[in-house]
Amino acid sequence: MTKGELIVASIKLMFDNGDVDLDPSKISANYDYQDRTKNIIESINRALYRIQTANKLPKKFLTINNNTSVSLPTRLFSRYNLSALTNNEYYRIVSVAVENENGYSNNVDYRLENDTIVLPKITDGNVNYIICYMPKIVELTYQTSDTDALPYPNEVLNIIPYFVKSDLYEDDDI
Repeated sequence: MTKGELIVASIKLMFDNGDVDLDPSKISANYDYQDRTKNIIESINRALYRIQTANKLPKKFLTINNNTSVSLPTRLFSRYNLSALTNNEYYRIVSVAVENENGYSNNVDYRLENDTIVLPKITDGNVNYIICYMPKIVELTYQTSDTDALPYPNEVLNIIPYFVKSDLYEDDDI
């Protein structure tokens, strides 16, 4: 789904388009809907933050082995910069596992120091640490093109127009 398709879906759900067919590839430039589009983009970002906080984005995996660059090695531990290893998309660690000739285990002692993970030093070439993490969201901006595909599955994106409608139509006077 693209940014424009998500905006158009939100406008249609709020019945703001009347009988006008909206072009998702040019909705942000449509003069009649510019005020509404600005509010919708901010609301979509709030929805994405709620989805991120609820840990509902698909998990991603990172493998660390002997070839992975170490930020600060010591005699017993190695520190790895998660932001650098995940292209700055790391939000939260879900689990850390180790895979070696003895098998696979989810029982790995690790410590976080800001966005650096401290793991036992790899002394054998057949050891892999597998880090399961939640990614950060990518905020929409006014400069994001309406034709840009959003990096989330459609089952996540399809619920956002409902959030947008409830967010923008929220009544302050109960």
